[in-house]
Amino acid sequence: MLIVDNGNRVTGPQLCSEDPLQERRQVARKIQSLGRAKLSPGIRKVLWLLRIYVLFMLAVVAINLVELMH
Repeated sequence: MLIVDNGNRVTGPQLCSEDPLQERRQVARKIQSLGRAKLSPGIRKVLWLLRIYVLFMLAVVAINLVELMH
């Protein structure tokens, strides 16, 4: 909320004397209390396949870099 002071200047919100990180701490506690999301077996399978694909592609890139250097 903006406050007009003597009609000449506009000032921003007033600072509180409370801990400015209090809201962030409350949000962090709430997030931690939620825990992990329950994933279906299909989604878990897809995630594992993606992990394997990434490892495979890293190996392909590494092999190509070695071949380029020789």
